[in-house]
Amino acid sequence: MSLLLHATILIAFPFAAQLVIGAMLATMVWIGAVQTTVPAQQYYLITLSPHSSEIALSVNTSVFQLGLAVGAGMGGLIVDRYTAAPLGWVGGATVLLGLFFAWLSFSLGRTAASKAVLSK
Repeated sequence: MSLLLHATILIAFPFAAQLVIGAMLATMVWIGAVQTTVPAQQYYLITLSPHSSEIALSVNTSVFQLGLAVGAGMGGLIVDRYTAAPLGWVGGATVLLGLFFAWLSFSLGRTAASKAVLSK
């Protein structure tokens, strides 16, 4: 749910930022959505690999930092070639892509769990 809110606010941000109060409110909602995603993601990773959770969380943190760097690079290229206007759309589309992969991971996990229960 927080990823969907995150994507929605990024896509709507150019419209909300027409007024200072709109930009402030959108930024607060955006930060809230981002910060609620991290604990849920970490919990999910711990449940996937409880015996190696330290490794899973450290790799997740490294990939998270890599994602920030790639996102900053993409944003820099977009601003260099166009304007800052499409940043919200591109960011929102990227988060929706992440939401798709999260859904895929959950559905694959459920399928594997169902097969394990049926095989017993």
